[in-house]
Amino acid sequence: MLQGLFDDDGGDGEPYYQGTANTGSKSTVEKPLSPRNETNLCGLQNQGATCYLNALIQTLLFTPEFREPLFRLSAKDLNLLSNSNDSSQTPSSGSTLKVRKIIVELQRLFAEMLLLNQQACSSIRLTDSFGWQSNETFDHQDVHELNRLLFDAIQKSLQGTKQSNLIHSCYEGSTINYTQCKQCQKVFKRIEDYQDLPLVVQDSPNLHTSLANMFTLHEHLIGDNQYRCSSCANMLCDAEKWAKISKLPPILTFPLQRFVYDIKTGNRLKKTTRYEFPFDIDLKEFCEDSVIETNYELFAVVIHKGTCYSGHYYGYIKDIDHIGCWICPPPPSSPAVRHSHSRGRFKSDEKSI
Repeated sequence: MLQGLFDDDGGDGEPYYQGTANTGSKSTVEKPLSPRNETNLCGLQNQGATCYLNALIQTLLFTPEFREPLFRLSAKDLNLLSNSNDSSQTPSSGSTLKVRKIIVELQRLFAEMLLLNQQACSSIRLTDSFGWQSNETFDHQDVHELNRLLFDAIQKSLQGTKQSNLIHSCYEGSTINYTQCKQCQKVFKRIEDYQDLPLVVQDSPNLHTSLANMFTLHEHLIGDNQYRCSSCANMLCDAEKWAKISKLPPILTFPLQRFVYDIKTGNRLKKTTRYEFPFDIDLKEFCEDSVIETNYELFAVVIHKGTCYSGHYYGYIKDIDHIGCWICPPPPSSPAVRHSHSRGRFKSDEKSI
């Protein structure tokens, strides 16, 4: 289902986009929505099994480096035609500019979540702009795959605007893969761009170990795994292979690869072992010497609870813009008095998220 996202029009849209929800395929909310509670935060309604989408959208909303550039796009940037008879807004060739409907609906949803006094907002208009049908919202999907495909669609939709470089400037880095032939000692380099760095969880107790396995250990290409060296007349030679990070983005994403394939049983399994990550990390030892800024602070964690076939996504996100309000837990009950109902707790210590 996700592979077919945005294939029809590259994420642009119709010439005169009204932005109305597909009410024929999805039920509408008839009763008034509840107002925000004392946290002043707004959630997202679940369309069936869209927790993975909701967790991603909330993370993007609380990322000012992503949110604010989208808000700076004007109606003209998005090809929103206020008057369909205005010929000055169409190209000289006679063709009509397509509305960048995915960006329009992201703007709309972000604005509703920030400004409307309701406890939860609907994402139906956004998923309609994806081209999803009603049955597709009941399919449980992987948030990492959605993140990559959504970023690709946003990047295509932003082409030709002043924010055309938004995804690249926020999330894209690069690595250098080195291979040294032991016969001629020549070192070959290959640069690869990334928007996230997937980490192997199996046999790794923490984030540092996973990164060390990727960027400090050297692999020896010998025996049946020899390297075909172009400087040695394409002969198979023993070689050594390693990698380093050559560029770090402002926002670095680490998807944890907890899903593995069991060759013996032919089944997919989810590794549920404990995996630790710090609140602050310095990636200097994994980078090229030319990389200067290597310190990162934990900003958000998206969690999957369940098996590799079903489950639920939720997230912890740092509210760096103070959009919400922290709620103190109630005072502890005395031994003589006990409350029949406890109140939800929101931890104000930033290190707890």
